[in-house]
Amino acid sequence: MVNGTTLEITPDPALLHGENTVFPLYIDPPTKGISLGDWTALASNGTKYWKFKGDKGVGRCSNYALYLCSNSPYTQRMYFEYPLSSIHGKKVLDATMEVYQEWTFTCDPHWYDLSRVDKGISSSTSWSSRPTGVDLMGDRNVAYGRGGLCTPPQPANWVRFSDNVDEETNENLTTTLASYAANKKPQITFSLTAHDESDAAAWARFRNDAKLSVTYVSYPGKPTSYGVQQGTTGRACNASTLPFATSDTTPKMLATAQSTDGSNAQLRALFEVWKADGSSRTWYAASPSSAWVADNAPRDATSSALAAQTDYRMRVKTQAYYKTDRGATGVLDSAWSSWCYFRVDTDSPPPPVVTSADGVYKPAETDPAAGAVGTAGKFTFTPADTNPTTSGTQSDVVSYKWKLNSGALSAPISVAKGTSTTQTITPNQAGENTIQVWGYDAAGHSSLTGYYSFLVKGAEQPSGIWHLDNTLSDATTATQHPLTSSGATWDTLARSGSGAAKFDGTSAYLSTSGGVLDTTKSFTVSAWARLTKKDVNYTVLSQAGTNASGFQLYYSSSYNAWIFNRHQTDVVNPEITRSIGTKPPVLNVWTHLAGVYDAAGQTLQLYVNGVPQGTPAPFTTPWKASGALQVGRLWSDGGGKENFAGTIDEVKVWSRALADTEVTHEAWLEDEDLSDGTAGDPVPALVANWDAADTANATGTTVKDTSGFGRNLTLNGAALTQISTGDPDIGEEVTTRQTMALNGTSAYATATGPLVDDSGSFTATAWVTLDPAKLADTSKSYTVQVFGQSGTSQSSWGVWYEQPAGSTQGRWTFGRPDKDGTGAVWTTSASTAFTTAQLGVPVMLTVVYDAQAAADPVDTSKLGALKLYVDSALMGDEDGVSYSAPWQGGGVFEIGRAKINGAAARYFPGTVDSFRVWAGATSTDMIADRRNAEQR
Repeated sequence: MVNGTTLEITPDPALLHGENTVFPLYIDPPTKGISLGDWTALASNGTKYWKFKGDKGVGRCSNYALYLCSNSPYTQRMYFEYPLSSIHGKKVLDATMEVYQEWTFTCDPHWYDLSRVDKGISSSTSWSSRPTGVDLMGDRNVAYGRGGLCTPPQPANWVRFSDNVDEETNENLTTTLASYAANKKPQITFSLTAHDESDAAAWARFRNDAKLSVTYVSYPGKPTSYGVQQGTTGRACNASTLPFATSDTTPKMLATAQSTDGSNAQLRALFEVWKADGSSRTWYAASPSSAWVADNAPRDATSSALAAQTDYRMRVKTQAYYKTDRGATGVLDSAWSSWCYFRVDTDSPPPPVVTSADGVYKPAETDPAAGAVGTAGKFTFTPADTNPTTSGTQSDVVSYKWKLNSGALSAPISVAKGTSTTQTITPNQAGENTIQVWGYDAAGHSSLTGYYSFLVKGAEQPSGIWHLDNTLSDATTATQHPLTSSGATWDTLARSGSGAAKFDGTSAYLSTSGGVLDTTKSFTVSAWARLTKKDVNYTVLSQAGTNASGFQLYYSSSYNAWIFNRHQTDVVNPEITRSIGTKPPVLNVWTHLAGVYDAAGQTLQLYVNGVPQGTPAPFTTPWKASGALQVGRLWSDGGGKENFAGTIDEVKVWSRALADTEVTHEAWLEDEDLSDGTAGDPVPALVANWDAADTANATGTTVKDTSGFGRNLTLNGAALTQISTGDPDIGEEVTTRQTMALNGTSAYATATGPLVDDSGSFTATAWVTLDPAKLADTSKSYTVQVFGQSGTSQSSWGVWYEQPAGSTQGRWTFGRPDKDGTGAVWTTSASTAFTTAQLGVPVMLTVVYDAQAAADPVDTSKLGALKLYVDSALMGDEDGVSYSAPWQGGGVFEIGRAKINGAAARYFPGTVDSFRVWAGATSTDMIADRRNAEQR
């Protein structure tokens, strides 16, 4: 019911409880009332009452019995006009007009008519220009307003005009409003009159607040997001000139039902599929088939089996169900969507043919090795002809994918149907290289593999190698470019070898006497860096021009990221192209950085710990920086600036663009020393060393870090305790040593962290002993952590012991979570049997995160592997467990507990004798040697 701006909805209880009622129930009056626009009363004596207040009379104003209305009789009518924009385009189900009768001449009822008139009203409308009634909407025989003067009393009341279809078929208020709404008429005007305007006894007074109530439902809107399912999450709606191809003979149709009635709506989608030429409908279905959904609900339906190699088209419309408080029900349809054309295609193309486009790398079967690792060649992929008897190449291939050796699969390369493509590919290994190529048709069918093998000469050696082991000499076999020091000092805390260069962040740097790289051509630069500040920009490497540098590998304080950039021109304040790191750098830890400029591809790429950062940045304006190679500063505006703060080690540059795999190998840092039997192994660098048994450095609540980095271990409830081992009764020597004891409930130890860059390789080793008394209650399960790097919510990595309820044995586990937040999912490498862990017996635990290892057997482009060693035995597969999403824990390093979902947890019961951490992976042989040398 509408009264001014108020809408009152009172559902019929029978409707709510009816056995055929479907919920959610659509109670369907409009959300905007139809407000009274204009009204007037017109008298035959010429008087008019435009927008009168209160009430006025209707009928013959004269005298009746003892009642006098006027000594000069006249006839009077009322008119009410309503704007209808709020119901335009709606389906009107019911309409009611109500007028409040205040008073009548007599207690006897009289008939009053509500009629639609032929035109609107205004303030100038008079009796002589009054509208004419053209259609009776309804009539009522009533007498209200005389109150106690009548028996029974007849108080003032609303007179309701609504269709009475069963008894009076000429009443059509509802159908009239439905027609006006459908045709979007701007307004409707009614007259209220006495049926017999000559009868003075019918004179009655009515108020000015007549109400028009309309019950309607909205026509549903055309569906959105419609089409044929493409893959598992996609959707296609193609034109007839390029139909979407699917190999599914029962494709799924998709659409989202729409209605302006929102959550009140009860909708479904009706799909149909026709032959593309319109000759026949092959399938149709409603979704859902026996229920209804609200607005904006995605729907789908799977078609019946369709014929292969056939073109089709689909369309969909929204259907809306309604049920009124009078029990009327029905379904309304939206307009149909546009047609979506598709083809059911179940054939696969034959394998493509691969050839050398530039002749650099000819087939291995016929030609010797050529080129070099890192030197690109061009290769053409051509679709095989499916019908050689017809002129031209007959093929439906529309894209290709390729991979080189065991590398990652390329992104799809789209081509015009049945055409070839030429790709630039850079070999990444000496000897035989193999390209594998697949062609795909529009339906996504893959061909069999096309192969092309070719032989490659060994890689070009670096143009410069500076180990910085207390020497500035260049170790390359190419032209030598020794460095000169300006204020740099030597640091024994090296990433590799006996030393590294240390820079003060203000003026210290190293430089060559002239240019090392031709920056107009491809090149690669790399170094190990340990940054100690983040307040301003700090440069690792650059090569000077006149006013700017040809490149810069550096930390940016603005981006809080490692960046490899190129200045676009050799001017003061040049424009800059950047390849930007994806994660903030970590202070006081070793990080491997590399920058590659690929002249053929005209791109820049930054690598952090062997991993490319984002996509390559386009760079099309190379220029020659002829000045000196700068280690530890930038050449800019004709002078040096942005000097590095920290330590730099193992600087290398190449006059070619290294492949991804080569950069990854550089970050692994292979041992090249042939004198000690470790050549080919990764080189770790000790960054933390705590030994509780070292009584000179382990006293009170502190265990000193003897690695040189000074990250002392603070004991929090943990205690340095003397323990004795050996049984004299069986002839064993009794020895006493100091150890760190942890109570399993509250004791732990911490050191300032992080110790390593968690996105790079690292190794950690500890000698630990579990306390069997603290794990004796087999009704409980136990998970207790030996050590780990804490983050905000989780430990970034950790090593723990877990023992199930009902058992006295457990297993060791090395794990890393996928995020620093609650609900993290852990990737773990665990001992293979629950009998591995020995309670009360010292065990050496070693964990290795090899950031450069390819442990995923399916996708070898995913780098990173977890490895756990118990004593010297590697647990699980020799390649480790794949983990390729490392994140940095920025908190303290903890021994004896973990960080789980933001809280301290997993307190360790037992003792820890010694603990060490290295930057870099460690080989299995080196771990075995360490175990044999330290065996307890």
